[in-house]
Formats: sequence, structure tokens, C-alpha cells
Amino acid sequence: MQRTLKLIDSLHDIPYLNGKTSIAASKRIFRGHLDSNFYHWRIGHRGKSSKQTALDMHQLAQTAGPKRIFLAVSSDLAQVCLTQHQVVHYCEFHQDLLNRSAITLVLLKKDERKEPSSDNLIVGSIQIYPEGIAIFPYRFGDRHLSWQPADDVRILTPHLPPALTELRRSEFV
Repeated sequence: MQRTLKLIDSLHDIPYLNGKTSIAASKRIFRGHLDSNFYHWRIGHRGKSSKQTALDMHQLAQTAGPKRIFLAVSSDLAQVCLTQHQVVHYCEFHQDLLNRSAITLVLLKKDERKEPSSDNLIVGSIQIYPEGIAIFPYRFGDRHLSWQPADDVRILTPHLPPALTELRRSEFV
């Protein structure tokens, strides 16, 4: 059985962040496009602070939707989420690690004060355009949404300790 994701790199750490930066307020970082749904879906809240976080980059190995992609990393979706401030920081200070031909997906909570659920999860799709970095939100629970390996899809997640990565051994892998 082929795995949904393949780990391709363990990346730099993101430092402690205070959570005061939202994607919706980061137009200078997302000059390529900042989708208006970050406002309409009320994703613009400032979030919680986050400790220093190591990151992993995965590559999509087979066609999958958001649920299958992120559950392949861990069955505990709270462990797979990045904060908005972490995503903004990564795009600002690690642009060189974003592949110009790839789509990079991240999992975000709409409201970082609440637990992850289909209603509170957003998939952020980061792409590089000639004008700069673009980001688009997609609803986690959208059953019609999927990506294919031919699209060169990367998935950016927090690095999980081995004990947590064992949780991902399920029907979603």
C-alpha cells in the first residue's frame, strides 16, 4: 500500500512567536495574492503565542483530500496545525525554502482558541507568483477538494516526536 505522504526534509526551527500577527493583516508578505476569504471567513484573529517549533516538509505521494493528507501525519490534528503567525514568519524568513513550482499546504485553526474540528480548520495553500507569495484558504471539510502528486504538492507541518508519529499508522496513511 502506497503512503499518502513522503517526508522529504526536516527544516529550520521557527522561534517563539507572540501570536499577534495574522495572515489577513500580512499583505506585505503575501504580495502575490492574499485571498479575501481570510477576511470573509473571519480567519483574521490574532492567535496564541507559540514556542520554538521544528518543521517537517512532506511531499504528496498519492491523490488525497485535506483530511487524508493531514491525518497521514497524525491522528491528533491539533498537533499538525501551525499558527497564523508561524505561517507568516515562515513565508517571510524562509521564502527560499518554498519551491517555486510547488503548492505548499498548511493546516490552520480558524480560531486558535478552539479545538480543531471540521468547522474550525482551514487548509492554507501557499504558492509563488511572479509578484510574490500568494495564499488561499480552503475549508478542511470540503469533500470535493483534492490534490494530485503531479501538482508537486508539499505539506508543511510541525515536527512530531516519534511517539506521536506512531499515531499516524492508520487507514489514512
